[in-house]
Amino acid sequence: ALSNGIAANSQGIASNAAGIAQNAGDIADNRVAINKNAGDINLLNRGGAGPVQYSNPDNPTVPNGGKPTNDLTLVGADSTKPVTLHNVAPGRANTDAVNVAQLKGVAGNLYNALDDVSKEGKAGVAGSSAIAMLGHARNSGESAVSAGVAFHEGEAALAVGVSAWSDNGRWLLKGALSQDTQSQTTVGASATYSW
Repeated sequence: ALSNGIAANSQGIASNAAGIAQNAGDIADNRVAINKNAGDINLLNRGGAGPVQYSNPDNPTVPNGGKPTNDLTLVGADSTKPVTLHNVAPGRANTDAVNVAQLKGVAGNLYNALDDVSKEGKAGVAGSSAIAMLGHARNSGESAVSAGVAFHEGEAALAVGVSAWSDNGRWLLKGALSQDTQSQTTVGASATYSW
């Protein structure tokens, strides 16, 4: 019975030794993995291989070994192709990145401003043209009042003017103003001397 117990203990010891050896191997494997992870973490902390890398401005798609610079590159599955960055908050400071919504807002504001300038310019042409349409007094000592309208590229204007010849027929004085569909007023005056 004693020999059976000793034999059983020997088998248990052998089994434990095998388990200890297996655990030692697992520990060694874990140590290798931990060391690799520590190296990877260190490389990432230095801006090395990872989704965001330090880079050189002259060659941003090539990792620079983690040397800190003021230049960063996003890296995807193919380092030679651009990476799309999603879920970007609106930029606030001058040095922040902008998102597409902000960019569209700027483009929309610019389009609206250009559209306003275009309408005002067209209306201004109509205002000047309406003044050009005004008639004037024809004979010495006469005065006249005239009205004119003009249309240009969807905009319109109404002009009113007065004119007068001097009694000796040497001077013609004219004054006019126009109001266009963009609420702009154009004013003009002239004096003509004839001999």
